[in-house]
Order: sequence, then structure tokens, then C-alpha cells
Amino acid sequence: MNKRKVICIGLDGATFDLIHPWAGAGQLPHLERIMDDGVWGELASVMPPISAPAWTSFMTGKNPGKHGIFGFTKQMRGSYEARFVNRKLIKAETLWKGLGDRGKKVIVVNVPITYPPEEVNGCLVSGMDAPSTKSMYAYPPELRDEIDRVTRGQYRIHLHLGGYLINEKRKREAIDEILSAIDARTRVAQYLLEKYPWDFFMIKFDNPDQVQHYFWHDMNQEGSMVQNAILRVYQHLDSTLGRLMTYMDENTALLIVSDHGAGPLNGKRIYINEWLRRKGLFFTTDHSDGKKRRFASGGRVKKLFSDALEKVYFDAGKIISYRVRNRLGMSFSVMKAKLHAFASSLNTDWTKTKAYFGGNLSAIYVNLQGREPHGIVKPGEEYEQVREDIIRGLESLVDPDDGDPVFDRVFRKEEVYHGPELEEAPDILFFPRNFSDYTVGKKVLKDDKKPVIARYPSPKGVTANHRPNGIFLAKGKSIKKGGQIKGASIIDVFPTIYHMFGLEIPGDIDGSTLAAIFTPEWLAEHPVRFSTMATSIEEAQGDVYSEEDKEAIRQRLSGLGYI
Repeated sequence: MNKRKVICIGLDGATFDLIHPWAGAGQLPHLERIMDDGVWGELASVMPPISAPAWTSFMTGKNPGKHGIFGFTKQMRGSYEARFVNRKLIKAETLWKGLGDRGKKVIVVNVPITYPPEEVNGCLVSGMDAPSTKSMYAYPPELRDEIDRVTRGQYRIHLHLGGYLINEKRKREAIDEILSAIDARTRVAQYLLEKYPWDFFMIKFDNPDQVQHYFWHDMNQEGSMVQNAILRVYQHLDSTLGRLMTYMDENTALLIVSDHGAGPLNGKRIYINEWLRRKGLFFTTDHSDGKKRRFASGGRVKKLFSDALEKVYFDAGKIISYRVRNRLGMSFSVMKAKLHAFASSLNTDWTKTKAYFGGNLSAIYVNLQGREPHGIVKPGEEYEQVREDIIRGLESLVDPDDGDPVFDRVFRKEEVYHGPELEEAPDILFFPRNFSDYTVGKKVLKDDKKPVIARYPSPKGVTANHRPNGIFLAKGKSIKKGGQIKGASIIDVFPTIYHMFGLEIPGDIDGSTLAAIFTPEWLAEHPVRFSTMATSIEEAQGDVYSEEDKEAIRQRLSGLGYI
């Protein structure tokens, strides 16, 4: 009897809003067949529905209050400085580490927050938190050279397109690059599947998310040569699914998941720090005494220089290729990163500020006494009153154009998260209308006549953002045929995979096995079993990134609108 195997394919940002009509029209035959032969349903993401916390919840089966990843950045303890998250900051055992420790051979490719790569029982290729292909992004280390050889140097961790897509010619070139990147990653997958033994194989393609961020509005441009850009990428990935499915046998189960969905932006931005300033909760040094004003002026000069470097970087994209532009951007990386950090730290008057937008997409922090270095809000009654005032204020904020609330929900952190890392979470989380209808900015306008909600066409060409519901599909001998499931969450995939291998599920995870996907016969013969084993681990200290690495990641995330 052949032993059980699982193939899990991640399609970052994939949404049924696009898959259903295209599959129904016969344009995505493999996805259509998987839905017909297996089960499917929406997969609820985490809050906020962005890749860093979502994929970490996928790989740990836990909410961010337990694994400790709340966004692409994390405020350092005892500091206002934020650092980019990485695998060493995860305080929970990963799916592939747990499977490997239980005797399963694993292959993992391109999942976010896996850098630096951990030692697994098999091989692992880090995702978008790896700075570049020059870094040690693969385990075992010699795998990096194998990937370079197999792809003839064409493997890409991430394509940085922000600011490059200024005309249709550039957009057509970008689509060709995206399709080429899919092919290179697929060649790596096929090479690993054929060379290395495996029980669990996972690969994540970031291409749906990427093409949706930049090309969503093009779908409505009749006559545009890139009107079908997103469809072309989905079709290319559908064909890739067909190639990867050839590695399945009758004892292999297939899972397809996305970390969130997608939808169009409405071209508006909410200036949260400016809103807080007008509420008397946020202060800049420009509103302090003359000495501080002169000090802030020096910071503004440095910030102007920093912004000038940014302009050079994006203007260069109008006349050179994105590859050359990236190299040019890295030439400025260390100087710009330091200037940006310095200018940002000078701008806020922490002696008066009670709350501030933390830089993650949907988070506000309270300047809490005893936690922040210059905290002024006392724990207890004052802390709760500050949060209450902010929540009520945001809930009553309406868009002047239609009179409807800007935010669907505003939460205290304990309403969203639970676990030992709750103290590290932002104090308030807000959910803009449909999540993707508005972007959020930290800029202080310093002019009460300017609206807090304003039209803001993205200078980097971002036209879509995330929605909270991703996708889930499953197919295999033990899986029901032709059914829809409801109520699935991304944290449920971890225990479901454990159950597929007949393993006891760790008792400290938050997810539940998706029993509804299995046939009654399978469940009768394979009851769900739990263990008392905990999967929490200590956070590794230290920053794994150089200044050059940080700038590479900052450009990557900024181009997508994540920071």
C-alpha cells in the first residue's frame, strides 16, 4: 500500500470572484475540474487580511495572538522603531517542521515569512521576505546553486513592478515577466519533486496577487491590450496546476488555498495620523516650541532629500528596465533607509502624542506608559478611554461623497486576537469598507482645510487591494466529490493536513479539522485525534537583515502598497 501524500498549492490573493465566471466559461479547465471532482469554498483570512499574518496562521494553525506576526513589520519592544518580520520572529512551530519531526519528508517553495530558511526534513525555498537570490534563501544551502542551474539564473523571489507600469508597452512587458517567473518557479517545483523524496509538497505562487494589484482596472478598459492581463495569469497558473497534478497518484490529496481575496480600490486615502491630530491625540514637533521646531526642520530637510531619492528611483523607471531600476534603487538603499528612519523619528512629538498609526495597514497604537519609551497614557482607565474615543470616532467617520461609514468594523485587539503575544499586537484594528475600498496613510497634512479622506491615485500604479475571503479547493480519494463547504478559515488548513497524514493534532492550535471535506468512510476509519503537545517556541533574537536587505524589502512592500 502506498503511503499518503499531500500537494498544497498556494495562489496568493486568488479569488472566486474571478475564478467562478472564468471557470464557468471554460477558461480555467483544471480549476473547474478540481471543483467538480472535489470540494471548494471560501477561506476566511485573518485580520488584517495580508500575506504576512495570513500565511503565518496557515503554517502554524494559530491566530496572530499566538504566533506573533501581525503585519509585515513589528514594532520593537521598548522602541518606536519597526522592523521587518521574518521566520525567526514566529513563536510557533511551522507545519513543515512539525511534519518533518514526525517522519514526513517535506518540500516547501516560496511561502512568505520563511526566511531565513529553517532546517527541515527535506528542502525549503524562502518566500518574499528573503532579500534576493544572492541571500542564503534555500535549505539545504547547496539548493540555491541547483535552482540557479535549473532555471539558468531566471528564478525570481519577487518581481518589483511598482512605478514601472507607465504605459501599455511596459504593462505587456510586465505580464511577460510574470509568466516567465511562473515558469521558472514551476521548473524548480518539477525538479524538486523528481529529485527529492517527499510526502508533503507545497509551492506558493504570488502572481495572482501581483497582477491584481496593478491590473485590476485594466479589466474594464475596452480595447486595452492588457485588458485580459489578469485572466492570462490565471490561465497560465491553471495550466501549471495541470503540470503539477501529474505528480499525483491515487493516494495523493491536492489542496489549493489563497491567503485572502482581492477587489478594486476606489482611489481614496484616509490620513489616520491627521485624523488623530485633529482629535488632539497626535502631535508633531512642528506644533511644539521653537527649539523643537528648528530640530524638526533639520529632519524635514533630510526627509526632503530622502523623498528626492525616491523620486529619482521611480522616475528612472520611465526610461530604463525594471531590472536596471532595481539595481539603481539599491545603490541608494543604505543612505535612504537611514535618512527615512531618522526623519520619521523626528516628526512625532512623543511627549504629547497619545495614539498613532503604526504603519501596518489597519493598526493604531496607544502611546502607553511603561510599554513605549515615552509613553504618556496610563494603563487602566485612561488607556481604555483613549481606545473608546478612537473607536467611536472612527465608527462615526463617513465618506463625504456618499455619506456612508468609511469603516465596516473597528476592534479592540482582544476582540480579534488571543494568546501570549497579545501584548505585542496593535491596540486598535480597523476594517475599511470592504477592506479594499480605501488605502490608509500616515502622512500629517498640517492644514485643517484639507480633507482627511481624499482622492489619492497611487503613484506606483496600485489599483486593487485585498478582500478577506480567499479560496479553498480539495481533491483526492478521501475527499467528497462536487461539494461546497462553508465556514472554513485559513487556520483550519494546518490541522486538516495533519489529519490527512493520520497524525495527532497539537492541542494548542486554534484551527479545526475541515471534517466536511472528507467522505464518511474516511472519517469512520480515520477519527480526528489530538495530542497535548504544545507547538510554541521561543522567539529568536536579533535582526537577520542588513541595511541593504531592509531597503530591498521596503521597496518590494511599498510597491504593493503594504507599507
